[in-house]
Amino acid sequence: IIFNLSRLNFFLTSIFLGLIDTADFMFIMETNFAHYVLLYTAVIHPFIYANYLTFRHCVGVGISLVFLASLQGAVIGMGCSILLFPSSSPIKCPIETCQYPISLSILYIIIGDYLLMLLMYIIVLWRLK
Repeated sequence: IIFNLSRLNFFLTSIFLGLIDTADFMFIMETNFAHYVLLYTAVIHPFIYANYLTFRHCVGVGISLVFLASLQGAVIGMGCSILLFPSSSPIKCPIETCQYPISLSILYIIIGDYLLMLLMYIIVLWRLK
């Protein structure tokens, strides 16, 4: 509704899409990533899990995942805003030379995230056999 009423501009859209992607990556992808790594470490390498994995490691991994989620959210938010509002974008982006590569890279980033989670799940299942 807001988009049709032309109340959105480039910066509001980039912030909104960036926050949505950050939340998606942090709450869905990071949770799956942490579960798969924990399951893999606990089942396949129980000695490492019991003796070497510390709270400091968990905090470090958590902070790095939040940083990566924020970075990905900013990149995808700005990229999608450039695609939605090419006339008000601070970066001039013609459709042939800029918008097609941006849209494909955003698509590949999102697909890559989900394929990474699927690959980790397959690795855990394969190693359990």
